Amino acid sequence: MTKDIIEGNKLIAVFMDYEYIPSPIPVPQRGYAEKQFGWNRKMKWSPLYIKSMDHSEFPHKRYHLANTNSDLKFHSSWDWLMPVVQKICKLHRPSKEYFLMEELYQSCIDDSPIKVWKAVVKFIEWHNEQIAVAAKK
Repeated sequence: MTKDIIEGNKLIAVFMDYEYIPSPIPVPQRGYAEKQFGWNRKMKWSPLYIKSMDHSEFPHKRYHLANTNSDLKFHSSWDWLMPVVQKICKLHRPSKEYFLMEELYQSCIDDSPIKVWKAVVKFIEWHNEQIAVAAKK
């Protein structure tokens, strides 16, 4: 796996509301880790609720996504990639990012996960730039 793929997969994971925990986070009062290390969904519920969830769902709905950066599969799996495309389509404003969305749509027609992955990474990079510009205003 190339460095570009690893960096792109990390960018997508963050876009999908996951965060990387390099090692278990100890909770002093309890003496055990509250979060599993690796790529985890940003905490929105209590840990007890997370433990009761069904983890057999599609990867994008899981609390724990992957242990390492190399385990991320956005570049090779439609099951991982299509929820990202769905999120992008929900953010889409036709007049603002027409060319980026057109590239994404065309790559889907080619039926190649890596082509769609490249278009997704390009869109997320542009999206993050727009957020940074808006924050400076």
